[in-house]
Amino acid sequence: MSDENFEIADSSSQKTSKYNSGVAQIMRLDYLWQETHKCARQGDLQKWNWILDRVWLELAGDLDNDDNRVSDFNKFIKDVAENKDQTCMLYQTLMRKELFLRRLQNELGKGTSYEESDSDYMDG
Repeated sequence: MSDENFEIADSSSQKTSKYNSGVAQIMRLDYLWQETHKCARQGDLQKWNWILDRVWLELAGDLDNDDNRVSDFNKFIKDVAENKDQTCMLYQTLMRKELFLRRLQNELGKGTSYEESDSDYMDG
């Protein structure tokens, strides 16, 4: 894997799609999470890592390049490369990477359902 930092393409003009792909994205994410469980259980750490990268790409489109979470994810790329020959360390790195992505998914409102308070609902 390359040592280069991952950057997100800068979109200077925002366009609104007539088609909302939110449901399709949630379905893709659900499928990817199912695959991560299978790979982790089977000890297929390389495939697990690749699938986590696909989850990242599903979520990263909502982030700006200067978002700290982009540099946080880049640290996982480095950690995976450094630990690729140490199974136990790689496994632990992938667990942290998955937890980071699951939390990011929730922060972006694409994960676990949260009940909105009345003030959140009224604000919009």
